[in-house]
Amino acid sequence: MRDFFAIVAILFAVITLGVFQVPDKNALVSAGIRAEAEAALYQQRHPISVEVEGRVITASGRVESDDEARAVVAKLGSLEGVDAVVSKLDVLPRVAPFLLKIDKDSDDISLNGHVPVQALNATLSKHLETDVDLPTATGAPDLAWVPVAERGAEALGLLLKGEMRLEDRVFQLTGTAHLPAHLEQVETILADLPDDYSVSLSIDVLDDGLPYSLFMNRDPYMGLRVSAKLPPSFDVSLLDAIGVPQDQTIALAPLPLNQPEFGLVAELAIGIMKDLPQGTVGVGPRVLSVQSGPVPEQIAQSIEALRADLPPGWTMQLALVPEDSGDPLALRAEWSGETLVLTGRVPSDFDEIALAQDLNVTLASALIERSPYPDLDGWSDSHGPGLRALVLLQQGSYEAEGEAKKLTGIAADPQARRLVRQMAQGVELGQLDLKDDGSPAVFSLRYDAATGAVLDGKLPADLSRQAISEAIGLQALRGNTRIAPDGNGSKVISLLKALQPWLAEVDAFLLAFDQGSVQAQILATPGSNPEQLRTSIGRHGARVTLEVLQSPPPTSGTIRNHVVLDLPQVATDGYWLPSLGLQPERGVCLDALQGVPAVPFVPGRTTFMLGSARPIARLAAVARSCVNVGGLTLTITAEAASAEFDVLNRQLSRRRAEALRDALIERGVAEQGLVARGSETADQDRILYAWQ
Repeated sequence: MRDFFAIVAILFAVITLGVFQVPDKNALVSAGIRAEAEAALYQQRHPISVEVEGRVITASGRVESDDEARAVVAKLGSLEGVDAVVSKLDVLPRVAPFLLKIDKDSDDISLNGHVPVQALNATLSKHLETDVDLPTATGAPDLAWVPVAERGAEALGLLLKGEMRLEDRVFQLTGTAHLPAHLEQVETILADLPDDYSVSLSIDVLDDGLPYSLFMNRDPYMGLRVSAKLPPSFDVSLLDAIGVPQDQTIALAPLPLNQPEFGLVAELAIGIMKDLPQGTVGVGPRVLSVQSGPVPEQIAQSIEALRADLPPGWTMQLALVPEDSGDPLALRAEWSGETLVLTGRVPSDFDEIALAQDLNVTLASALIERSPYPDLDGWSDSHGPGLRALVLLQQGSYEAEGEAKKLTGIAADPQARRLVRQMAQGVELGQLDLKDDGSPAVFSLRYDAATGAVLDGKLPADLSRQAISEAIGLQALRGNTRIAPDGNGSKVISLLKALQPWLAEVDAFLLAFDQGSVQAQILATPGSNPEQLRTSIGRHGARVTLEVLQSPPPTSGTIRNHVVLDLPQVATDGYWLPSLGLQPERGVCLDALQGVPAVPFVPGRTTFMLGSARPIARLAAVARSCVNVGGLTLTITAEAASAEFDVLNRQLSRRRAEALRDALIERGVAEQGLVARGSETADQDRILYAWQ
């Protein structure tokens, strides 16, 4: 059975190899030898054919050296059943340097040199679209030479003309490309040639790559202007029909572009421009655009009819302004306090709906006549200030004709009237009356260090939220206010300006204004001196009923963010201390002392001065971390030089240091971690700190 399958296999090989004579023993042997020989040679770089007669093999083809020829003969001779090998192998000539040179012009392609493998001729023929039959030779520097030659031929095929030269590992390509896109394709093809190849490219581009275009503009003042890039065969004399241009830039493309319908559309555009007294006609990629005005209706209709003559895929963009009666534009707006009514003659693109949305009002009606012209000079926008001022009134009207604009109406209060006057820039202001409910000017200003200020009520005529905000130094005032038609609030401003420098030492205050009378209650933060605060405010001339009290101690652990200092604070032992989050390390503690402001004392005394509460609170916050937690000792050294005698200065120094130490102990700093010393000599009043 095994012999049967062997015989079938041999018969199949014989038929496949084209041995059609009547099979005998010798024919079957020859067919088997031929099959084995071809299998042994299939990896040869150059094809080798074999013929078998009996047990003798004849090998024909090309090899690159005598050694390769001997190796082929030896390989065939070693096959089982082979008696002899006849060599008809041709040894390819060796060429140095190994060169392939291709020249391309508009009419012909010429090639010189050699190919290392015959298959390269077929690839070159494909890329160059011509028959190539270069001789085969050896000497190519490496296996990459063939792919480099193939890519070079492919790149050359994209050029209008040029030369490719590949000599050993030196590649050069020069020539001319039609468009920048072709140059990009060439660069992409040759982008990653082997690193050990020297590559030189020198390629010019014939065309700038821009599409065909035609732009024609006629202006009463500037005259006729024409610029164009046209097909090579376009009849430029057709442009004579539109007149003599004052400025003309016309270029013919060196070669046709892929825009076959452009010439037809350009001729249509020239016909349109011929009939326009002014305007612009342009042709771009698949677009014909026309802008002009005023245009008689007959001409506008003839231009519109040309849409049907455009090639498929082309569009026409028209912006034609029809002729107009010449009546001036005008606008009148009536505002009832709830709805707006518009009348007048406006541009064709005036958008009353968008206007009402922008003003955030309800449009009751718009009885307007539209001009055929669009708004080309900002006419609609010029009414913005007047209309925005109008809707701030309780009721009123706005009238505009030509350059004249006028606003009249009733304002809710003096503040609203001032705002209307500020907003209505470029508008004549007619009668602006005030509307008031007759109630007196009564308001309150409440302040809390944690939550800020609230202003509620009716302000006298000379006050405003902005004036109060600036006087107290707080930007955000909550609450609702109105403005009375009269009244004087100058006392309020004086009081707030006197209080503003010390607001950091105030926990809360209440200011009440009632028809000119001003009362104020102020709560000084724990650690601040209420009497000193009262004296300071009185010294600045604030003639009001004033009560200054000490704020009750806060509950320990309470947290707030001081709105004036913009600083988180925590209540500790009855005082507000800044929440610093210090790491109790010596270096951090040294740096923290640098941020402690000077603690002010009353000259010649041990009493703390107004303004000392904040620096003492910061020093206490630092000391609580570094002494209580970090285990450091803070030495407080006071220097005094303001007394007449040295002995008094020494006493004053010691007592000030002790006073500051006691203040820190009251604020929760461990007593054993504080040392108070008075300086023996000094040339100024100051406090020094040191860690131990």
